[in-house]
Amino acid sequence: MSNDRFPKNADGDFYTIGYEYQGKWCGECTACGLPEDEAPELLAPLDEGNSDTYFIRQPRNAEEIEKAISALEICCVEALRYGGKDKSILKRLDSSLCDYKINIFGKVVPNK
Repeated sequence: MSNDRFPKNADGDFYTIGYEYQGKWCGECTACGLPEDEAPELLAPLDEGNSDTYFIRQPRNAEEIEKAISALEICCVEALRYGGKDKSILKRLDSSLCDYKINIFGKVVPNK
């Protein structure tokens, strides 16, 4: 069982993680609603038909990028991630939330 990009996410740099268990995908987020409150236009609403946190669309402007970053930062189980290479975003986020990091030479490299 490994954490991977949850398949319900919209394609793009911001995503949530999940895992496959006995043939069924499960989201890692605890569905507390805090990330959804930070970025309601980007994350799927939690309701009777959905208990998974995932990006239904990617940010389209600076304001929505701010909301996505806030959603990542507020998630208590680190289930929201950033997979992009934008240095301005990477500098703001804890490296545990990112697929890439900026090395000591200022280059963007995989975060292994």
